[in-house]
Amino acid sequence: MLSEAELLLTQTTAGTIQLPTPFNITGLVNNTNVTCLPIKSLVSGGYQYEQSFKLGWSEELSKIVQDFDDAEHIVNIRSTLDNMIIIIILFQVLRLLKVLDFQPKLALVTKTVLNAGWELFHFVIVFGMQTVAFSACAHVAFGTIHPNFSTYGESISSCFNLFLGDTSAHAELSKSDRALGWYLFFLTYMSLQFFILLNILLAILVDAYIAVRSSSTLSSDVISEIIDIFLYYTYYITTKKFISDSEIENEIELLLKINKEHMKFMRAQMVSIKNEQNNNRVFSKLVVFHYFCFY
Repeated sequence: MLSEAELLLTQTTAGTIQLPTPFNITGLVNNTNVTCLPIKSLVSGGYQYEQSFKLGWSEELSKIVQDFDDAEHIVNIRSTLDNMIIIIILFQVLRLLKVLDFQPKLALVTKTVLNAGWELFHFVIVFGMQTVAFSACAHVAFGTIHPNFSTYGESISSCFNLFLGDTSAHAELSKSDRALGWYLFFLTYMSLQFFILLNILLAILVDAYIAVRSSSTLSSDVISEIIDIFLYYTYYITTKKFISDSEIENEIELLLKINKEHMKFMRAQMVSIKNEQNNNRVFSKLVVFHYFCFY
């Protein structure tokens, strides 16, 4: 018994599939017996119907297939652009943290991470190795009874979520027939990953933060600098006395010139003192020689 779509195709007298214009993508309306023919079946099975019933491929259907291909290409481009936007935003955030290095108080975050970089590198190695090992164990032991561990990738994601505090899988597996094994896995994992490694991570960051903070204790904070800038421009507005960049440059050149002359004078003094010491040493030797010769 033929289906409604096959009946439509076999009853076509022109030998091609005639589509109405404009074409409704929700279905093909027939004036006789067929009420709706889904576009998905029409597009995917067009060539099969052509081979089975010796029908031609209509221009309208070719245009629809091309439109679907174009739409799929546009969706792929949009997905790629969205991923690129995410990457650009993340790099901008990292760049913002780097730009804040001009102020010692604002640079605490980046300097803390850089100061603890070598210790963080070794921590990531240990944490990654343990996560991989626990994920493999969970996939082998619980992959057949829980979807969160059905694949190795899902197992790694679930173990990392468990480290972050997502215990939704614990509520289900603790009531399964493998509850004893799950409790053993859960307690071991949380003891090593959460209570030990997480506290080690915090200790690394705290030590680095203390070292960076001690080096920036004498530096001024952001509020003080903002107040100084406000007072500086307030003084300029009220007194109309503003030191321009050229004046500052002239003062710096004058100080450098004075310093250069002072260094030149100090070198001359050092040479004079050294010559005087040499003369005194020669005179002392002459006195000793005269004493031994005449007395």
